[in-house]
This record gives sequence, C-alpha cells and structure tokens, in this order.
Amino acid sequence: MTSHGYGYPQNFDPPSWDPIPCDDFSDELSSDPTTLYAAIEVQSEATAYECWGVRSWDSSLQVPYQHVETSTPSDPSSNSPPLSLDNLSSGDDYLPRRVQSESKRKSELVDGTSPNKRSKSTNGHTHPAHTAMNRKIGACLACQMRTNKRGCRPGPKTDGPCEACWKKRNALGAPICRRARLRDVKIIRLGPSRPFAYTLRWLKDLKSTQAEWKKSTNMPVKKSRQRSHGCIDVQLSQGHSINTLNLRVQEFDPVDGDETSYEWFDDDGVRHVYRCPNYAIADREHALDRICRFIDSNVVQYFRNLLPAPNDPSAKYVRMVFQNALSRARESSLVALTIRFWVAGRLIEDPWSIKGDEKLGLELDPLPTSPYSQRIPVTPMMDFQIDNITIYSYLTGILDRILKAMKERIMPIKKEDWFDIHLATFILLHHADLTMKHDVDFAKRHCLSRRFSNRPLIEMITFGVNSLLSFYQHEEGHFPLSAPDWSEVERGYRFNKSQRSYLLEARRLIQQIDIPRKAGDDFFWTSQIYDRNWQPASVEVV
Repeated sequence: MTSHGYGYPQNFDPPSWDPIPCDDFSDELSSDPTTLYAAIEVQSEATAYECWGVRSWDSSLQVPYQHVETSTPSDPSSNSPPLSLDNLSSGDDYLPRRVQSESKRKSELVDGTSPNKRSKSTNGHTHPAHTAMNRKIGACLACQMRTNKRGCRPGPKTDGPCEACWKKRNALGAPICRRARLRDVKIIRLGPSRPFAYTLRWLKDLKSTQAEWKKSTNMPVKKSRQRSHGCIDVQLSQGHSINTLNLRVQEFDPVDGDETSYEWFDDDGVRHVYRCPNYAIADREHALDRICRFIDSNVVQYFRNLLPAPNDPSAKYVRMVFQNALSRARESSLVALTIRFWVAGRLIEDPWSIKGDEKLGLELDPLPTSPYSQRIPVTPMMDFQIDNITIYSYLTGILDRILKAMKERIMPIKKEDWFDIHLATFILLHHADLTMKHDVDFAKRHCLSRRFSNRPLIEMITFGVNSLLSFYQHEEGHFPLSAPDWSEVERGYRFNKSQRSYLLEARRLIQQIDIPRKAGDDFFWTSQIYDRNWQPASVEVV
C-alpha cells in the first residue's frame, strides 16, 4: 500500500445522496439477478442500512441469451468451462430465454414439427462445435447489438470475422469483428499474492502456488480471554479524511503462517523488525457495516485528496470528470454506485494507521528512518482482514451491480444514456489505472526485478478493461469527445447546459494531453475513452 501524495486543490461541492446498504451484494444478486437497482433510500435514524431496491425489469420483454467477450493476447479466463446447456437462463448475463411465440397448432400446420423441438439448420451452421465456441468466447459485438436475433455464426476463416461481419466487407478490408462480454470486466485486486500474504488462514488451496482467497470469517478469541468479551474499539485512518474507521478488535492465538510483525530495511540494507501484538478484527459483520458507512461519509474527501492536483491538462480533465460525477450522482444510481466503487478501491491500497488514544500497546519506532517512526500501523492480521472484507463483501458485489446496470443501457447504447455511461466508464478506467500503478509502486518498494509484482492481476485487468472499452467504443462512445466538428455532436445528441459545458471544456483539454503509452502510468486507460481509432491494448508483463 502506498500513498500517492497528491496535493489539496480546490474543494468539491458535496452532493446529498443516499448511502449504499452494507449487505453482501453478491447474495442479493444471486437471489434476484434481474433486478435493476435504482436510487436507494435509507432511513436517517436507522442504526443499520436497509436497501429498498427498485425493480424496473419488464418481464414481458424477452431478450435472447448471449455471451459477450473480447479476445486479447492475455485472456485469464480462456480455460473456463462453457456454460451448461441446462442453465442458460441463469448464467452470468442473467438474460431470460426467448419464449416461443407461435402456437403449437400454427407450428404443426406450417412444417409439421413440434414447437418444442429445435429445428435443424440445413446449411450446417449450427454444428455443436460452433455452439460450444460461442458459449465459451461469446458472440461478437455486432451480432449482440443486432435487432434480428440471429446467432453469431463463424465465417469462412477459422480466426476471421463471423459470417455476418464477413458479408459486410468491402474494398477497404474486412470489418472489425470483436468479441467481448461484460462479465469479464474484472478489475479488482482479489487479495495479496502468496509470498506477500500476512496469513494463510483463508487460502483456498494451501498446495497451490496461485493465491485464491476465501471470504474471511470471525477468528476465535484468545483462549485466556474467552471468559470476557475482550473487544477493544480502535480508530483507523489512511490520512485522506478527517473521519476515522472505527472497528472492534480482540486478541487471538497465532498459528503457522500468521505474520505478527513488519520488516523493513534501512539505506544500508540492514533488516529491522517492527513487532505487533496479536490483535485481529473481532466482528466481521460490524466491520463491514463500518466500512460501508466510512465510504459513504468520505467520498468527497477521498476525491479531494487522492485525485491529482490540476497542474496539467490530464489532471484537470480527471478532476472535471469526477466533479461532474458528484453532481450527476444525485440523479443517477449508476454513477453513484461507480463513485463508491472507486472510493472502496482506495481502501485496499494505502496503509491504515491507528489514531486516537487506544494504540493496542504499540508505540512509534524510535529509529528516524523507520516507516513507523511517524505513524502506528494496524497489525498485519487487521490489514489483511480490512482488505478481505472490502474486496469480497463490497467491491465484488458493487461491481456486479454496476455492470448489470451498464448492460441495460449499452446494448445498444441510447443517446440519452451516453453521459452516465461515459462518466461510469471513465471512473472504472481510472480505478484500473490506479490499481496498476499501485502494483508498480509495490514492485519498486519491494525491490523486485520486474515492473509489476502480480502478473495474474495485470493480465486480468488488461483483459477486463479491453472488454469494457470494446463495448464502449463499439457504440462510438468516443464520438462526442472526438468528433472533428462539434455541430455533428449537437445534431445527434441532446445535452443540457452543464453537460454541454463539460464536453466543450473536455474537448479543449484533450487536445493538450500527451497520451502515455505504458501501462501503470497515470491516464493510460482513461485516455483511451476518447480515442476514435481505438484498438485493444496489449500489456507486456515481465
């Protein structure tokens, strides 16, 4: 975890919005995957948040089931098994099957076959291998966006465009036939890599070299304290807000694999150890509730202190997007969710320190060169637990909600939804930039010989962001920012006064931005949102 050390520029105007409920989102989604979440109302006097999800799914609207995916050089999910034939209506995309509309009598009169039997193609395009391929890698974006619900059939070349895209070829060459699916937009760090983990208690497979983590559970209290509650309230901070994250901790008995100290090296390479008492978060559900409340009450302060100072055009553009997102979040549940996702993503990057009177017996390191001479860190176990709770009980669920809301508006994109889709996409791309930058800084801090420390993470983010941008750019999401003539934008879109002002200023700033070319640099992914000649990026992980 590293601090970006940005300055404290102009203030934001805090919007009045409702907080997000602190339940595990994944459970809610699996029970009712077709729910489209709108604004969430919360009783101001309640002691815990309650979700009042608004359903807007029209059960009479039948949409054919489709997979969506982008093929890139670094596909981390290419070996995943295809979706079962018996589970099409409950797959990750949560779209219902198409209902047979013709009556049995009419079907029998026309071709003499039962309506319950799928007709066989006479041209061989429904070969099982083609069906299996589409289930695994998805239909191309052009076929997904078509209104005539024909399948995405392979073209004459094995690795070439599909049949429909091949027919559109002209003298300039074959058209773009790109595959993508929103469920592959995985841009969250899912925990530490095994060599840098502070505990192995919640590792799924102890024999595997690849770290996959389970959701953390409450730890048993230390045996000598079992007769008393033994809980202590502590105040934690990352230094980006006045408010603190208040959690309950208790002593525990460490086991093999639990780290109980931090090590650091001075300028001469001498190893030092900062020892910590054996304290861990006592109540996971209470911690989740506090994390949710902390996110909701510190959005503006995190924006203000973590976004770059507006010293150059790209930084000014970033801050302008987030300022508009704060204003738009009052009316757009999609933008509000994305803002909270961005803040939650920062909770698992920068280090947490103990504030207040209760220090758990810890003191500042007397060595002036120590990273703990100016702050008292949380214990290694607490650090792991905060990350795990934030990731598996908040970030993964809220990202699912964001992607499902985006899918409703982007297939195909409606021009009246462009502004919300633009803001949400930009914020997700900025999150990806910061996550990659954090990994680069982590590798430097640990003196690794490579640019990135976590290869699977970088490959997953690259694949996920390319998938997200494939949808956005396929629908020409770049056009209002990249159109040579502003009058063309005004003829095709209707923007209010503030949106028009934002776009004109954004177009001016974009002309001054030097686009970075290396993943892990600021503005690498976000700059691709207005590239009218966009192609999926390949990131070399060495």
